[in-house]
Amino acid sequence: MSQRGSGYERKAFDLYETPAWVTAALLPHLRGVTTVWEPAAGSGMMVNALTAGGLKVKASDIASGEDFLTSTPPVALDAIVTNPPYTLAREFIERALLLMRPRGLVAMLLRTDFDHAASRRHLFSELSLCSPWAGPYSK
Repeated sequence: MSQRGSGYERKAFDLYETPAWVTAALLPHLRGVTTVWEPAAGSGMMVNALTAGGLKVKASDIASGEDFLTSTPPVALDAIVTNPPYTLAREFIERALLLMRPRGLVAMLLRTDFDHAASRRHLFSELSLCSPWAGPYSK
């Protein structure tokens, strides 16, 4: 049972597009970043907004055959920025943190209550910020 039963069926691959204004609000927090991987790109709304913000973006999506959880990351990458499928958000965060340590940034757009679950505490704790997972943009 969903926490918020909407009465609607979920979209395939949890494809809920990110409006351009949301990505634009994130851009000032990506200082020092030039190359981004957007691994849940869908139709490219976030990719277009990141590109419009002056970033080079490598886009991929499971619908086009590239599974972020198993694929090889692009080289010369400063950040992984995405709105992950909610049902795989924890796995996306863990994989992104591992891939970006110690050299880069991870930005995940999630529901505001995502960090409330005890099972996700390791993703947001002070320990995780001070661990080898933490990159140069983590503080």
